[in-house]
Amino acid sequence: MYRVFGFLQKLPHLSMEAFTDYYETRHIPLVLSIAGQPPVYKRRYIDRDKPTTRGAGTVDFDVMTELAFEDRAAFSAWMGRLYGPAAEGKVVEDEARFLDMAKTRGYVVDEFGG
Repeated sequence: MYRVFGFLQKLPHLSMEAFTDYYETRHIPLVLSIAGQPPVYKRRYIDRDKPTTRGAGTVDFDVMTELAFEDRAAFSAWMGRLYGPAAEGKVVEDEARFLDMAKTRGYVVDEFGG
């Protein structure tokens, strides 16, 4: 599978609760309505109150997303629907409401083990 992990940071004025709620109840439905459901689409939110997280040093993201597709072509097609002309900028506009896009980063990863 072709896997991409994204590390996203919320806008500073949002609480973690508000950020999580917006992402799950507004942004995800928008994304899925435009681009469809990928084979894997998981979100893992940072819990800054846990001792392990507090002792980890600087954590510069609030959610880690995982997307997985059959191959790079399937990922590219999905991204094309998400950000292409037919999406009319809706996703970009929505991301600006809750994400610090200057701090967003993504990585393609290889997976081993099981």
